Amino acid sequence: MRRTGWRKAGMAEREMASIHPNGAQTGTECVKPLIWFVGGFCDILTGPISKWTYPAYRDGEGRGQDVRFVSHDGQAEIVKFSHACDGRDRKIAVVGHSWGGKTAVGACRQLARLKRDIALLVTLDPVARLGARPDKPENVGKWVNIYVNYSKVPPNGHPEAGFANMVARWGGAWEYCAAADENHEYGYYGGDAHARAWEMFDLVKRDVARIGKDVLLSAYPNRAIASS
Repeated sequence: MRRTGWRKAGMAEREMASIHPNGAQTGTECVKPLIWFVGGFCDILTGPISKWTYPAYRDGEGRGQDVRFVSHDGQAEIVKFSHACDGRDRKIAVVGHSWGGKTAVGACRQLARLKRDIALLVTLDPVARLGARPDKPENVGKWVNIYVNYSKVPPNGHPEAGFANMVARWGGAWEYCAAADENHEYGYYGGDAHARAWEMFDLVKRDVARIGKDVLLSAYPNRAIASS
């Protein structure tokens, strides 16, 4: 698979819109749909979000949107920046992979208390300690969960069990989330399935690209990626 548009994720911090002393963002950036990508615990090493998914989307379908990246410990940044915008009707989407899925849900919950709505929450094979599956935050318009079915991938200890899948199992993969509006099983069952965030994101990318146009695709007829 060809991956394009790589750029250091830290550039997101230098692309932030100007902020008044009272915390309100101003200017044209504030009216653009705001799309957050949240990496997992190991993203700093392997970069499935920061090196591949986020920059490819930002430089492709995400042109015209304000697309930003934070690591799994960036919940406070998501909340502060999203809440600071003057435009209360600004559309926001949050996409989190692995432990970043837990961060994404946590940020949405905090923003609910600040009366800031989230148009779309996407979790890509989310992971949290003990695998606790959360309720849907009340301010989220739609939650789409893409998950690996770990009963179909090589078990831990198997010669083909990849490091990424083992980490997800140890960390507590959520898999199917009953509270999500849509659950879609990722149809690749290799040892590195958990790490393939860019392919999982392909299943929901059109929804994210439509944020700000008040249109969300509602059906995914047989869009699972075939095993290879």
